[in-house]
Amino acid sequence: MDPKDLRHGALLRAFPAVVRYVIAIGFWLLAVAARFALDDVLPEVGFPFLTFFPAVLLTAFLCGLIPGLFVSALSAAAAWYFFIPPYFEFNTLTFADRIAVAVFLAILVADCLVVHFMNVAMHAVRKADLELQERNKALQQSESRLQTLTEHSPAAIAVFDREMRYVAASRRWRMVFEIGDDPVGKSHYELFPDLPESWKEAHRRGLAGEVLRAESDRFLQKDGSSTWVRWELWPWHDDTGSLAGIVIASEDITMRVKAEEAVRDSEQKYRTLFTNVNEGFAICQILLDAEDKPRDYAYLLVNPAFERIGGHEHGSVNGRTARELEPEGEPRWLDMFARVAQEGRPEAHEDCIGDPERWYYARAFSLGDGKFAYLVADITEQKLAQERVRQAALQDPLTGLPNRALIFEYGRHLLAASRRRHGQGALLFIDLDRFKPINDLYGHDAGDFVLREVSKRILAGTRDEDVVGRLGGDEFVVILPHLDALRRHAATVAQHLIETISRPVKMNDLELSVSPSIGISFYPEHASDVSGLIHAADMAMYEAKRSGRASYQFYTREFDERMEEALRLEARIKAALRQGGLTLHYQPVVDVKTGRLIGAEALVRLLDADGSAVLPDKFIPVAEAAGLIGDIGEWVATEACRQHKSWSAQGLELTMAINVSPVQFRQQRFADKLCGIIDAAGIDPENIEIEVTESAVMENIDEAIRILNDIKSLGVKVALDDFGTGYSSLASLTSLPLDKLKVDQSFVRRIEGDAASRAVTEAIIALGRSLKLDVHGEGIESESVLHYLREQGCNQAQGYWFSKPLPASEFALWCRSKAAA
Repeated sequence: MDPKDLRHGALLRAFPAVVRYVIAIGFWLLAVAARFALDDVLPEVGFPFLTFFPAVLLTAFLCGLIPGLFVSALSAAAAWYFFIPPYFEFNTLTFADRIAVAVFLAILVADCLVVHFMNVAMHAVRKADLELQERNKALQQSESRLQTLTEHSPAAIAVFDREMRYVAASRRWRMVFEIGDDPVGKSHYELFPDLPESWKEAHRRGLAGEVLRAESDRFLQKDGSSTWVRWELWPWHDDTGSLAGIVIASEDITMRVKAEEAVRDSEQKYRTLFTNVNEGFAICQILLDAEDKPRDYAYLLVNPAFERIGGHEHGSVNGRTARELEPEGEPRWLDMFARVAQEGRPEAHEDCIGDPERWYYARAFSLGDGKFAYLVADITEQKLAQERVRQAALQDPLTGLPNRALIFEYGRHLLAASRRRHGQGALLFIDLDRFKPINDLYGHDAGDFVLREVSKRILAGTRDEDVVGRLGGDEFVVILPHLDALRRHAATVAQHLIETISRPVKMNDLELSVSPSIGISFYPEHASDVSGLIHAADMAMYEAKRSGRASYQFYTREFDERMEEALRLEARIKAALRQGGLTLHYQPVVDVKTGRLIGAEALVRLLDADGSAVLPDKFIPVAEAAGLIGDIGEWVATEACRQHKSWSAQGLELTMAINVSPVQFRQQRFADKLCGIIDAAGIDPENIEIEVTESAVMENIDEAIRILNDIKSLGVKVALDDFGTGYSSLASLTSLPLDKLKVDQSFVRRIEGDAASRAVTEAIIALGRSLKLDVHGEGIESESVLHYLREQGCNQAQGYWFSKPLPASEFALWCRSKAAA
């Protein structure tokens, strides 16, 4: 119910008057009915009107004063008519009755008035309570809005009362002034006892009703650091309009102040830099003609370096145009500057200017409104350095010849010219034979000397128009353009180079010899680019090496077929390693004097699809080129040791010889791997013999000695295989920790018909005996050769005269048959 309806005390004031009077009459009728119902109970004197009091009170309370008085009158009339004898008629009342009725009516009227004033009082109390609730709600909402405003405001805001105690403070305020706890109720001056007097004066003026502000003011924190703030202060009033305190809004502008200080500092630095930098700097304005086309540009501001680079006197450039400074010709870089000024995109340009010529770099960028700035730097020294670096990058530092990059560059130009003329040419790929031993025996200085001498000989043996370059190591390339009799001319040049390069190279007291193997490819027949020609010539060069070195070989398509065959074989080797497609055959080693079996050499075979064996000389070179030889070598060692263990269990005791490739020999921790294989097989290391080739040992003699010592420390024997085919010196041989020398079968097989082979064999046997080493002859195929080796003092022998290499099962049968014989 709206409070205004209680103004006259009626709870049902909001209802229409007719309704209220009907309710009043209803109360009266209930009172009459109740009086009749209690007629036998109530005495005639004293209580005839008792039931009418509730009706009057309820009517006055609910329907208001006037309906209450109306029911009072009706009640008096009813009492007179119904309950004062004579009943049911309005007779003249006695004095006593009149007094009774008057008192009854007066009481009813008094009751109505009492109830009315009670209602009015209750209404006033209720109204006051509602107003108080509304004020409390409004106050809570106001406090909530204030709390939200201060807590979440991005500005630093605080509200103070007249005593400068905190009423509210935003989170930002607490951060700026480093107030930890909520300061509400605390004195600002107690929190900041050292507050400047100027701030206190501002507070006093604000409490006096002024509005104040400061754009920049410094606040000293408790730790002594400074915080710069911009603040505004104004008074606030309570509900009565009285001044209740002040509000201060503050903004932390420390970063802005520091930035302004940094700008001022940087301006001074840039001014100093602008004046003293070595690069020229200019700010210019594009000048347009009548058709709004760029015709010139004016210098608005230049630095001293710009004047110095341009050869102008100090102070003579500012305010002048480019045409005034350089009357002859168009203003330099006008088009570029116009694009920059109009389109806004930076541009850069390099130019060679002046006499003597110097290189300059200019970079321009737009400043808007037709203005632009540009930086100009003298880059002459940088250009010269770049050219020196380019030359160094394209030339071989050792020989001065073009390197790989320059060979390809020159080659592209030559091939392009040949295509235009429908010409043809050749590419020679030269690789030096027996160059590595020179490096190993006499050092890299000797090797470098040989390379320089060879490069001179190649240059001397070619035309000026030919391209001669060094690919790297001991590999050279010669491009022969514009050849008519193609093959004949290329062959002539190749043969001449072989003869020239093969002549001894004299260095001090040394006489060093190398020879070239040369592969030759032709363009456009074999390839149309340099890379393809080198690839083809490289394959031809390897064919030349295989054919006996110091020779040349033309590329043919058969080489591609061989390459494809090598790739297929490589795939078969990989599959064999994965799927068990390798096997070992064993060739007996016998004592020359007694003929007794003393060992076996394990020889790897690659099983063909039909079960036949592929010999090592066919697949080992492919495995070496593909990087698979290490895996094969590890498998061979593991399988040979396993087989030795099996034969030992059967009572067959012998020494197992295992070939080690140069790649496997040079692997890190080779001796440790070998030790692990022997331990895993559970055999005596003294029953294992490792065979390394002379070339593997001589490649790096110091490293080889270390590896061999590691192998010997395991108890394993070491044999030097293919001895006599390499370049071992006596000094290096005596330093190697060996147990055996093996005379290569290329000498043994020619003993009967070649005096030189007999001499070499006798020398090797004598050398081995002098070094107290066992000497082992390979490739024995007749009794006469065996007899000859026995007479020369050879200890051990191996070859088809005894047995071909056999599978493990057949080898065991062969051994038993020999033992039985």
